[in-house]
Amino acid sequence: MKTRTICAIPWMHLNFEPNGKVVPCCLTSTHNYFAGDLTTQSIEEIWNSEKYISSRSEFTDQKEITVNTICNVCKNETHSKRLNRVEGSFAIKI
Repeated sequence: MKTRTICAIPWMHLNFEPNGKVVPCCLTSTHNYFAGDLTTQSIEEIWNSEKYISSRSEFTDQKEITVNTICNVCKNETHSKRLNRVEGSFAIKI
């Protein structure tokens, strides 16, 4: 069984776009996945949202994964060739 390396980003970062859209990771470059919107939600609401809980659950209790997030795709394997890249860049898309 492969040992999973825990990624600290879902516990330490809140990345947001100039339009207020929040993404869980700087590797997320496609705009089809947002964890929240600062124009309509508080940081606390976004941080404790179903998407952020699912992101963090990838590295803890996987029974709490209720939605697919970039964390469930990446699994902290950012250099894996199996990940779908954006136009040859380091960014990952779902």
